[in-house]
Amino acid sequence: MMRFLSIFMVFVFAVGEADGREIDYSALLEVEVVKYIDDQATLVFNMGQNTGVSVGDHFWLSDDTNTVAFGSILFVTESDSVGRLYDAQVNVAAGDKAILLREQTVSVLRDGIPEGVTIQGLVLRDLPWRRMAWLDIGRKAGLKPDDTVLVRRKGIPIARGLVKILKKDSSLISLSPLVGNALPQIGDSAELWPSPADSRWGRINSAVLEVKPGTECALITIVGTKEDGLSQGRLVDLFRADRYVGVATLEAISNPLSFARIIEASSAMLPAEGDLALVRSTPELKSRPLSAAIFRIEGNYCLLAAGEVDGVQVGDVFKVRKKDPAGAGLWQDVAELTVKTVKVDYAGADIRLLNEKDYKVELWDMAERPVPMLGRIRPIGIIEHVQREHRWAVGSVGAKIKLNTPTVIRWISDDNRYYGAAIVIHRIGGQVTIYVPPGWGNAVGLLYARLETGDYTSSILPTPVTTRPATTTLPR
Repeated sequence: MMRFLSIFMVFVFAVGEADGREIDYSALLEVEVVKYIDDQATLVFNMGQNTGVSVGDHFWLSDDTNTVAFGSILFVTESDSVGRLYDAQVNVAAGDKAILLREQTVSVLRDGIPEGVTIQGLVLRDLPWRRMAWLDIGRKAGLKPDDTVLVRRKGIPIARGLVKILKKDSSLISLSPLVGNALPQIGDSAELWPSPADSRWGRINSAVLEVKPGTECALITIVGTKEDGLSQGRLVDLFRADRYVGVATLEAISNPLSFARIIEASSAMLPAEGDLALVRSTPELKSRPLSAAIFRIEGNYCLLAAGEVDGVQVGDVFKVRKKDPAGAGLWQDVAELTVKTVKVDYAGADIRLLNEKDYKVELWDMAERPVPMLGRIRPIGIIEHVQREHRWAVGSVGAKIKLNTPTVIRWISDDNRYYGAAIVIHRIGGQVTIYVPPGWGNAVGLLYARLETGDYTSSILPTPVTTRPATTTLPR
């Protein structure tokens, strides 16, 4: 008989009532097989509508060491449900246990997506005369009614959208052009905006649409309005792929676009159309992530591109982190910067090297202010087997890694071309099973992908590849 390891932690997102009973709507349920019909590869489970199970929910069967089968719910009654296995080459018996992920909870779990990742899809069909378009992502991806979506063409935002109709696998959005009268076309990319991590920290991941040279400093046009939380004086960090470009000050807030002035002294190069523009959090948000570039170094003293406008104070400590060449994805703290003076948009800090032999602080390094009780993103394991068609995978994690279920983690392909987020379904010893909902990353990059956990890093992820994944099966 199959046995399933107890769930470490249950994520509760809502409590409702049905027939006078309180219902605990958890993300993951441990369900029991009541009956198995071998010739049809169907199972009857002991839970149904009264526990929030619905048609389309996914489930996984496991023994003491492996995830052995996967399936979906086909039919639901008040107290039980019927599911079908996609791999019938397993022995199932009454009393066996499975873990079931309720589709309705993905929209809650999506709010825990780590930094650098958002829900992404493609335009399926456009209705230009009505300024509307259909996307290939819907409830299964975690979208909600009235979510804001940013539509891009070749990386450049061309329109904003608002989710009006939500289906399981698609959604209809209303459109507001950002560039002239440009409207989406089939194949344009669309993403939840701002990203979940940026929403948590009051930041806005925007983009440079235009650069105008000025008599003093260049003026850039970015996506965002007062309704999005933009305000004059906030600083905007600019990046090109994983390279720091510079910093700008928001100067004029308009609709649908706003304008920022480049601070040349704190910038490494001129901005260009398509650069990432990351609007920083406001100082009112306590214990928020903050990173800034080092734009001048004199001996053991440096200047940081963050100041009073970011809430920086004398005595604040920033850390400089760099990738460890000895380990993929590993970062090392190489220096501490203690703030000594603070101006409006920059600060001066003393440098203390933590590893003088192997590292040094360099111009344009990023320094971040640590956030108490907030774990940085760090590698925890690697994917070894993939079922791309159904978007789940099995990987190995370190024995000392603490990983509750359901936890949302980040993954990056071994060639750094693809990345996304995943839900940890369960863990047995050093093995972990994950599920990547539609829109949470291109499953073609899952095999041998690096798994990461945490909530903040100063690294910038590459632009994801959005071609459709090929189908494969889980190796045995």
